Amino acid sequence: MRAHRNDVYRARRSRGKAWPVILWILTGLIVLAVILFYAGQKYIVYDSDGSLHVVFPIMETPAPVTEDGQPETVDTEVVLEDPDYSGIVSDAGKGLTELHAQYLTADKITPDGLTRAASAVKAAGGNALVLQMKAPGGTLSWKSGVSDAAAYGVNGTAELADAIQTVKGQNIYLVAVVSTCVDTLMAERYAATALQTASGSAYTDGSGGWVDPYSTFIRTYLVSLCKELHDLGFDEVAFSYLQQPLAATELKYASQSGTPSRTDAVVSLAKYLRANLTATGLRVSAIVSADSILQDKAAQSGQDMAVFPKLFDRVCVFATADNVSTLQSAIAADSSFDAATRFVPFLAQAPESGSYVTTG
Repeated sequence: MRAHRNDVYRARRSRGKAWPVILWILTGLIVLAVILFYAGQKYIVYDSDGSLHVVFPIMETPAPVTEDGQPETVDTEVVLEDPDYSGIVSDAGKGLTELHAQYLTADKITPDGLTRAASAVKAAGGNALVLQMKAPGGTLSWKSGVSDAAAYGVNGTAELADAIQTVKGQNIYLVAVVSTCVDTLMAERYAATALQTASGSAYTDGSGGWVDPYSTFIRTYLVSLCKELHDLGFDEVAFSYLQQPLAATELKYASQSGTPSRTDAVVSLAKYLRANLTATGLRVSAIVSADSILQDKAAQSGQDMAVFPKLFDRVCVFATADNVSTLQSAIAADSSFDAATRFVPFLAQAPESGSYVTTG
């Protein structure tokens, strides 16, 4: 029995002596790992997607050298190419009928005003009303439920839901005109949304205060307003001032680190608006600047007439009897563009054919 107890005791002592050795080995490994971590940091390489890996000098490919052992130089040139919009695929304009409409400015939009206008347009053989629901000043023509409208003091007071349903009951097609990049009150009251000059000051001109087309707030605000207009009964929205100023002033977009062109800025916003409204069933159109077309200032306005017909159901323009043909030729240059339904001039008097909006 004594010998058995001694054997057990010796076995326990042997296992006890092994623990210090294991602890020393673990401590050594930890110290080695720390040393390797700090010593190897200069060999860590981050990829463009955020992942990282370690590249040791022995694994790198030597840089090319000339015959006399000097580093080989490579001539490089940075080329900034214009964006290619030719790949835009759209079903814009499908299933439209001619628009024979009367235009009402914001000051005339009241419940009684809508009722009278509907009766007048029906009596004249028309089929639609085009209503300025958001003027360049920024105030809305209706009492909106969009919280930002109330928060920045731009909400209207007119309760139009009942009047709109009455108008719809007369089979009147409704188009809402919404000012896009000119919103004087919002640019003043929420300075972060303002379009900036090169010096960082807010850009304003005779049209009013301009807002940044890249502003996330402005984009979501516009979409929210348009969705509410659709719920009220509007069939189509026509964006006015979906452009940049017709001035050579250098502009700065606060939310963009690069220097996108004015066409990039306008097309980017246009694509966003269409993408976020098409699913509602709301037709999406734009009112273009006659000056940018007639004076060949599309590069300043950003309204590329090779792109707009692909993005919008209709392309509208304030015209006169003297220039309407020229404007139509420029806007409807593509033979696939159905000018009768998709080119919509705002005129003092109705033309003999095609779509139109009378302003008289």
